Amino acid sequence: MKNRKAVIFSVILILVIVSGLCVFFALSGRENAVVAYKDVFECRVSDIVGYTVEDGENGFALEKSGDEWQVKDDKTNALNQQKVQELLGNVSVISVLDVDSGISKAEFLKMPKQTVTVALSDGSVHKFEFAVLNKEKCALNISDGDEIFAAHLSLRDILVAKLENLRYKFLFDGLTESDEALTYYSYLDYDKKKTVVRMKDANELSKGKRTSYVMVEPYNEDVDDHLFEQQIAVNIPVLLAEKYVSNPENELSVYGLDRESRAELSFKWGTRAEVLYLGKNENGLVYGMLKNTDGIFMINAAKLGFLKTEPFYILDTGILVSEPEKVSSITVTSGDVAYTVSSRRAADGENNLYFVNDSPTTEENFADLVRMLDEIKLKGELLTVPENTDEIRIDITYGNGYSGQRLVFVSATDKDYAMFADGTAKFAVDKAAVDSFVNALDAASKNPLKKGEKG
Repeated sequence: MKNRKAVIFSVILILVIVSGLCVFFALSGRENAVVAYKDVFECRVSDIVGYTVEDGENGFALEKSGDEWQVKDDKTNALNQQKVQELLGNVSVISVLDVDSGISKAEFLKMPKQTVTVALSDGSVHKFEFAVLNKEKCALNISDGDEIFAAHLSLRDILVAKLENLRYKFLFDGLTESDEALTYYSYLDYDKKKTVVRMKDANELSKGKRTSYVMVEPYNEDVDDHLFEQQIAVNIPVLLAEKYVSNPENELSVYGLDRESRAELSFKWGTRAEVLYLGKNENGLVYGMLKNTDGIFMINAAKLGFLKTEPFYILDTGILVSEPEKVSSITVTSGDVAYTVSSRRAADGENNLYFVNDSPTTEENFADLVRMLDEIKLKGELLTVPENTDEIRIDITYGNGYSGQRLVFVSATDKDYAMFADGTAKFAVDKAAVDSFVNALDAASKNPLKKGEKG
């Protein structure tokens, strides 16, 4: 009998434990279960012909024209069609968390609301009103129905879109992914001062320095590739439209975009040519407009700072017009004294001979003198231009077909020479560097083989 009671007790105990576990797992499962969404609206994206957002002052209306979407009554600013299609895909199927939000229709009508209205090709119009319940949920009413659904707040955030997020953000869409290079750059500032840089042609590349770009305005000088790319080229593809002007005035002078007032950025990226007009600065935003378009937008003025780069500061500051290893002779005239250091091809056609005036010197001495000349750098623009008196004249020839170069240095200040190239005053250079080169050439002429010198 005792054994029978023990068995019965054990069975009851097991049932109690099993029942308890079932209840525990059921409750636990309810907390962690995937929410069963309920679809409350569905349509085909291709059937949507109108999309309107009412969100206080930020409302807008989109309409379909052919296969393209545009802003209703504001056709001057292009929409990013891919972004619009993503938005329409989100509204084509709407799901809610619960058919009962826990608030009445009367309570819902008193709450601040945001509205999305969708028009379909069959003529039907569907209105979706959202009211925030908490940080995660919102109440949703469809087309003034009696049901107030509970939905994720993220649904409201997606459907109550900002018009700015549907527009093209990059002014020059696609350049950030382009494998092409910037081949032409021109900036005409508000004072009508112009900077023009272009890529060199094959002939220039074969004879000149190993730089890809040359400035043609305001100077005719080689450009430092790295400086140009880092200060100019990298900034053009990422220019953004911060906001757009709805229904802009026909009179462009309102925005400073008329021909007389505007600045102008022109460039070629591979075969793609673009022109951007820039107008007034208003609270840190600059009005802009692309050539042959009517849309007006605003760009963060800080993002346009690269256009103010002084032309001199992207130049290659070396004074040689070709590579140092291509120099074949240098003649320096200072007063009544002249020095010539040169290289000549030997009769065997393999080894060069090197001379200071008519005395043989070493290849090392020749290379050192060329290096010193190459290390003379442009310091900046001249504040005053002295008379060209041929104080120091340097004639350079090259062995690569380049026609040669004449540089004249005239004292401008205690520390600077004014450098004239082909008779035209160019820039200031460091007087000490030029004098050191002339002194080294004088020393080489007196001891071309450096006999007796300790190295």
